[in-house]
Amino acid sequence: MPPKPKRRPTGKTAPRQIATKPRAAKTTGAKKRVRRRVRWTPILWILLLVNLSLAYRYSPMTTLQTVKIEGARDGDREFFQTSLKELNGIPAFQINIPSVESKADQIDAIESFAFQKSVLGSGRLVVKYRTPVARIEGMPNVFLGRDGAIFRDERPGLVPEMSVIFHTGVKLTVVTVAAPFNTERIAWLADNASVLGLPETRIDVADTGSLSLLSEGAKIVLGVSDDLPQKLTRLKQLIEQNPSLIADAKEINLMDPERPVWVRRSQEER
Repeated sequence: MPPKPKRRPTGKTAPRQIATKPRAAKTTGAKKRVRRRVRWTPILWILLLVNLSLAYRYSPMTTLQTVKIEGARDGDREFFQTSLKELNGIPAFQINIPSVESKADQIDAIESFAFQKSVLGSGRLVVKYRTPVARIEGMPNVFLGRDGAIFRDERPGLVPEMSVIFHTGVKLTVVTVAAPFNTERIAWLADNASVLGLPETRIDVADTGSLSLLSEGAKIVLGVSDDLPQKLTRLKQLIEQNPSLIADAKEINLMDPERPVWVRRSQEER
């Protein structure tokens, strides 16, 4: 008999482990987008406001119909009425106010010019003229305003008591930039020198800008325009202490108000 094949041992062996990939979690699909309701109320209000603003801006119902002119003199009123005719047919919101107010620059005597408009087709124009505090000697109908402007004004009877003598060239201008003097301070002096009670007082402006008061043959030297209130107060005190000071003095120097110096007139000069 042929030999039987040998059997392999049948001992137990460890089970073989097979690597497996983790299972992916099941997805439930993309999230549904939430639909938001359109809030039409504020959108409609915005559209309404835009529509109304455009209507007011371009509507012929807001065109300028009447303009009330306040403060203008009879001679200038016709000028303003003619200038404002250019605004006929223009809606209120399209009127360029600075352009309208710039027309007042053609009249030197005007200090301020304000134009107000209304959506109801009406307007209001307020004119304010300069207040002259002194006349400029050697220049007819030319005055120094309280605001420091040198301007021409041909109103009849406009003759301030105070006058100013300029020894340097002066031009008609609201602001004198290149000059060595400050016209605003000169205007202040002209407006306040009346507290001294001096008759026929004039202001003398030297080429250097030095200021002096001329009254009854006396020259009161104030110097540059610094500390004018203190100098004027000191001069008033000196006159109160010696009422005949102006009549006796040839020159009073107040460039240093704490140390005034004055020169007596000679017998021939009195």
